[in-house]
Amino acid sequence: PLSVPQMADDCAALLDALGIQRAHVLGHSMGGMIALELAARHPERVERLILAATGPVTARTSIVMGDLAAAREAGVPPELWFRLLFPWLFRPGFFEHTETVAEAARLSAAYPYPQSDAAFRAQYEASRAYRDHSAAAAAVRAPTLVLSAELDLLMAPADADRAFAGISNRRSVVISGAAHSLHWDRPKDFVREVVGFLEGR
Repeated sequence: PLSVPQMADDCAALLDALGIQRAHVLGHSMGGMIALELAARHPERVERLILAATGPVTARTSIVMGDLAAAREAGVPPELWFRLLFPWLFRPGFFEHTETVAEAARLSAAYPYPQSDAAFRAQYEASRAYRDHSAAAAAVRAPTLVLSAELDLLMAPADADRAFAGISNRRSVVISGAAHSLHWDRPKDFVREVVGFLEGR
């Protein structure tokens, strides 16, 4: 079994192994939960924190991800599985060109280091179990940028606002026209916000 606190401690151990005392930390989706917990549990390791398209797992998100885990375990072909996942990740414009969707599914299925079904299930269970962000948010001391996506069906901006309200030094930005994979949907806007924050602008 995996847990978000366990994976946050793994990140701290990785910093130790790499000889990095402090780092800027960016986490997307479940990675945002891990980044939040890292900043709360190991505040001396985090210089600046960026939480991208992350927040509590809602009932809808839990059902979607649970069904996707079950589909993998039932043997749904990989390309079809990715096509079922994409509507939850990308803005509507992504689906205007069917050949693009088909090629994205093909490339995703051909990825040389695929996640196992058991690992996906463990990831789902760990994120679902991490329900309360308030204690970790209150413990964060690093300047924090909360990046949300206007069209995110999995982790809505309003949910992120509530989850991270306890972070005292926080700036929140909603990227318009982006869905959950905001760094794919609006890469220039994403990079502008991240770089500006890291440079103190």
